[in-house]
Amino acid sequence: MDPLQVPRPSSLDDDLFLEEDDERRRRPWVQLLLALLVAILAIYWAGQTASRLWLEDLDKRLLDAGAGANATVNTLERDQLSAYRGIAFADGFAASLKRYDARDIERRLTPVDANHGMPMIDIIDDQGRVVFAFRSNGAVRPVYRQRLDVSIVRQALAGETDQYGERFSDLLTTDEGPLLATAGPVRLDGKIVGALLVMTPLDQLLSRSTNTHGALLTAYSLDRGDPLATTTPIRPRTLVTDLRVRLAQDGQLPYANRFKIGGTTNREQIGSLTLRHRTAAFLGAALPDRSRYVAWRVMVIVTIGLLLMAFLVWTVAYAWAKDKYERDLLALPKEPLALPPAPDSNVHGANPLGNGP
Repeated sequence: MDPLQVPRPSSLDDDLFLEEDDERRRRPWVQLLLALLVAILAIYWAGQTASRLWLEDLDKRLLDAGAGANATVNTLERDQLSAYRGIAFADGFAASLKRYDARDIERRLTPVDANHGMPMIDIIDDQGRVVFAFRSNGAVRPVYRQRLDVSIVRQALAGETDQYGERFSDLLTTDEGPLLATAGPVRLDGKIVGALLVMTPLDQLLSRSTNTHGALLTAYSLDRGDPLATTTPIRPRTLVTDLRVRLAQDGQLPYANRFKIGGTTNREQIGSLTLRHRTAAFLGAALPDRSRYVAWRVMVIVTIGLLLMAFLVWTVAYAWAKDKYERDLLALPKEPLALPPAPDSNVHGANPLGNGP
């Protein structure tokens, strides 16, 4: 065999070579697809995690706003009890009430009412009739001439007591609006001669709490789920019966709810409006829900970060591959490879000219 002749590879060697070449070509695409899949999953996970953390922080703020509203209720109840004591035990007031002297009642109680600043006070005789009524500027004018339909007034006139004494507080739904009311008896020589009903509109209470904590507040009735008072720009919808029954069960509060105001989705946490350690109404605290915006924003930021990282990695890898190629090229031998000498035909006695011997 001629020493310069390279043996031709077999067909099996050709097939193996082609398969290895195809595998080398497919491998980068497979790796790229896997990297792209991992990047998509990472972006989605980052967005969902950011949304979840934002909602957890929002729920905490809403629950704090609800707790702040209940603290405002307790403070208001103490203020109303203080106003009740200041009026019921004012010098000469019980005697004036017994003889129905409205002029003397006004003279004695106007300074006391101004000191306590209660927006609504009804002075009631022992028959449940309203003898005199104080209203602050801008408050609803007196509507009722008698208050026997109010349970806490009946309890006060009957001299009933509970674990907190003979003064009672409740959330009333009246033609004057929903009211946070406190009632107690007025005694003269140990005998009940009337009662006091000190009231504050619920919407004023919610507005005060909204100004303090920033959340939109809504009080829902326990029996029908109607919104009694709210600080939202629109009247919220009534709680459906199934939801109201569910919320009335133990362990179901707080409950997360959503509603829209002007096209903006608001997240609401519904809890209890507590009065004297019992639930007087459902209390909803709401703020705009921007969790989807937060998720998309985080996903965009993570996508940009991954693209920048991929560009940097590609730049470094390209520079390294180029440098390696140039170094390998410089390392090649400068002299051409020497070929083996041609065989000498005279060794075998052949005539190179083709002539005979």
